[in-house]
Amino acid sequence: MKKILPALLLGLACAAWRPEAVCAQSAAYNRWDARPVPPVKPKSSSVPRSAMRLQRGIGQHLASQRRLPADSLFFRYVWGKIKYPAAALRAGLEGQVSVRLTIAADGTVTDAQGAGSKLQQVISGVTPQAKAAGEAQMVEDACRVLRGLLFEPAATSTEEVISVNYVIR
Repeated sequence: MKKILPALLLGLACAAWRPEAVCAQSAAYNRWDARPVPPVKPKSSSVPRSAMRLQRGIGQHLASQRRLPADSLFFRYVWGKIKYPAAALRAGLEGQVSVRLTIAADGTVTDAQGAGSKLQQVISGVTPQAKAAGEAQMVEDACRVLRGLLFEPAATSTEEVISVNYVIR
């Protein structure tokens, strides 16, 4: 009886197996014709591009320490783009760099120049040349980032002075 049971089970399994069912299934799915899943497109911002422009006068808000909800776009942009220059880190410089922006009537930044800085050295033993190189890179990086801002259109071109803070943590 013990020898018959495995043979009986094997016979039932063979009888249940139908090659035509396997062939029908493989005809419906051919692994050579399979296509990759298309990539998911990121959702576009629900805010229209025209609404993402900064209000003019943001430099005055920041200088007076009065932050408005509309200024959050500025902070997100700067925090995402700013890089701490390597020479400034080596020199141990931190502080505030001011940049004077010239803004065209259409809202684009046409010029960005350093307008001063209030920096301090947090480490000692740095040469004056290294300090000057670090400061120059900080001003250059702040100008690079702020050139990418987009402001609301106006009747004429305007100027803004905006400060960027660098802090070593």
